[in-house]
Amino acid sequence: MLIHITGGCKNGKTDYAQKLCCDASPKGKRIYIAVMVPSDDEDLKRIRIHRKDREKLGFITAECGNMFHEFLKDPCSFLDMDQSELSECSCLLDSTTALLMNMMFVKPLEEERESSFSTRIIEDIWELESKVKLLAVISDGIYSDSVIYDEYTQKYRRALAMTDRKIAGIADETIEITAGREVRHEMTVIKRRSDESMFVTGGAFQGKTDFIVEELGIKKEDIFDCSGFADPKILIREVENLASDKKGGRCIKHLERYIYACCIQQADPVNDFPDGTVLCGNDIFCGVVPIDATERKYREVCGRYYQKIASKMRTVRVFCGIATELVN
Repeated sequence: MLIHITGGCKNGKTDYAQKLCCDASPKGKRIYIAVMVPSDDEDLKRIRIHRKDREKLGFITAECGNMFHEFLKDPCSFLDMDQSELSECSCLLDSTTALLMNMMFVKPLEEERESSFSTRIIEDIWELESKVKLLAVISDGIYSDSVIYDEYTQKYRRALAMTDRKIAGIADETIEITAGREVRHEMTVIKRRSDESMFVTGGAFQGKTDFIVEELGIKKEDIFDCSGFADPKILIREVENLASDKKGGRCIKHLERYIYACCIQQADPVNDFPDGTVLCGNDIFCGVVPIDATERKYREVCGRYYQKIASKMRTVRVFCGIATELVN
């Protein structure tokens, strides 16, 4: 069994996963696979404390660091147990966030595409899952803030999001942890009439565009991308033209960039669009409050705008490629 556990940092994902493993193997052994490479004395101290805490729960800790592939080749030797014992173990992999970091920063990022990193991690997870009773995989949701990152960081975020979506596609369950509470995400079918407007949101790289094309039936050529404009005046004019056009069946994505342009130009964003329009915007509200006054205003205006359009349209959140309709 494969359980995918994700959510914001310091929200209780590890505690939840440890309890899951304890419940799954009340008498069998539990394995904690740690792949973070410590960078300073503070990291080493934290590792020692956490390791002692896990020992009380009956976990055997495998400190793999950059040796995860070596561990996978012969986990029995690494853990000093036979295959029959391993097959009864519950296993916690913490985390794909660190695993991807170990892979991507060994060599220059330009040498390999995001998809190849993601594919390697999925193959490793499949292999490990086949050898144990239960595998709980932890990841970190780092997709919902207003910062515009450099391409170096964006490549890492894209690769991690791609990995999360692939894991969610093969996992028995995908569970989001917020403030220690679980939110279970399940694949559901969401239908839309051709004349029905809809608002689609979620963190960056979560699969919103794929959902809009594959499930809502919007053609790729009918998607207008607000992120491709250097001049905010031109972007505002283009969105206003789309709003005044009576033709429906279009999608306007990266709506947050349109709101940013309106803030820069001190313009009021358009509120009314033709029937059948799908609006798509990134969730930018879970990061650190920006220091810059313009950035703070942008986030506030965007939040209020999302609330306004969500009050008038069916609203869907896409998380790890899983779409959930949000209802009052």
